[in-house]
Amino acid sequence: MCCKVPRVRIPASPPLSKNRDTSFKWDVSLFFRTGRRIEETTLIQRQDIVWEGITPVRINIKRATTKQKNKNLGLELVDKALSQVIAEVNRRNKKSKQAQLFLNEKGKKISQQTARRILKRISKEILGEEITPHYFRHRFLTKCNLNKVPIQDAMAIAGITDIKVVLEYYSHTTKEGLGKAFESPQLLGQ
Repeated sequence: MCCKVPRVRIPASPPLSKNRDTSFKWDVSLFFRTGRRIEETTLIQRQDIVWEGITPVRINIKRATTKQKNKNLGLELVDKALSQVIAEVNRRNKKSKQAQLFLNEKGKKISQQTARRILKRISKEILGEEITPHYFRHRFLTKCNLNKVPIQDAMAIAGITDIKVVLEYYSHTTKEGLGKAFESPQLLGQ
């Protein structure tokens, strides 16, 4: 395992502070919905969004913002919930001269360190435990696995190109998965 992943139960939507840091909730939504790295998320520029009319349909995540410097790892499909997040962020930041999609409360580019610090504080406040953006990557890939999403599709959404990475760092047994294995008549030869 690459890092300690806290065993916390979070709601179906991302944890948000009711008091402050409301602009950061959009970044959290992207981590939550895609499992993308914080490095990629904080560097997404508004020009990277592909629109069909008023609906964002794709994110061109440039190779410079990914760990895979030799490949563009765009998000080829944007679902309705993520589309709404992107459209709202774009609407809120339309007057800004900043190129980045996600900005801080002052309308400036949000740094990775600031994003991590805010998420840790908000999660401690709401959940009683600090979580990092990387938690969402683990959660996303685990949920995809439990919901029988083809591994290639989960990898494409999360921006992972090497199956070894998924197997080494993100795959693990779960009680639910073990239970399903024993419940399946096909696996038991019945």
